[in-house]
Amino acid sequence: MPYFIRIFGRTDVKISTSTIEETLIDANLPVVINIESRSGDDWKSINIGTRNGDDIVVIDKTTVIDDLGRSELEEFKQEIQNCNPKSAVRWITEFFSHVEVIYALQILDFSDQTTGWDVVTRIKTILWQMTEGIIQADYEGFTNEDGYHILWQFSADVTGDWYMAVLDPSNRWIRFKMDLGNDAHRAAFNKGQVPQGVETITDFL
Repeated sequence: MPYFIRIFGRTDVKISTSTIEETLIDANLPVVINIESRSGDDWKSINIGTRNGDDIVVIDKTTVIDDLGRSELEEFKQEIQNCNPKSAVRWITEFFSHVEVIYALQILDFSDQTTGWDVVTRIKTILWQMTEGIIQADYEGFTNEDGYHILWQFSADVTGDWYMAVLDPSNRWIRFKMDLGNDAHRAAFNKGQVPQGVETITDFL
């Protein structure tokens, strides 16, 4: 089954393929970028792979002024309504009203023995920061603008430490790290509360 990471950006700033390529080269991650489709001077879909010909990721760009972009945004708006915490659902729904562009990254290289994930992480960060966006990952959920996880869409058997955030009564983010496999931590987070025993974080990721 395809696995996607998406960036919902507030600013549809032009991000050239050369910007992506130069960032990856600077990180010693040389790649080949093929433009699959474009509209004028702006690309709509690109395929990024290794110089050996192995595919890493396909990126599709959709603007919300297009019917497809508006439809995709509405689908996600409906999808999250039954998720928790409810305060995050409301926040994301409001954020969606400001979204101008959606980047969908279909991950093709899952191997831990390659640099595929390093490439994806670098690209995700470029798109997230330049568009002032939030991140959604399949089977995980959404982050806020600072990169902290705010909506639970994990599977029941997920484990491990994760950086999370919930809204306080003044609509400000409280950031912390919790154990995804801890039932008490899960229950508190899904209620929009900071789990007992965890330390809050004052520095940004």
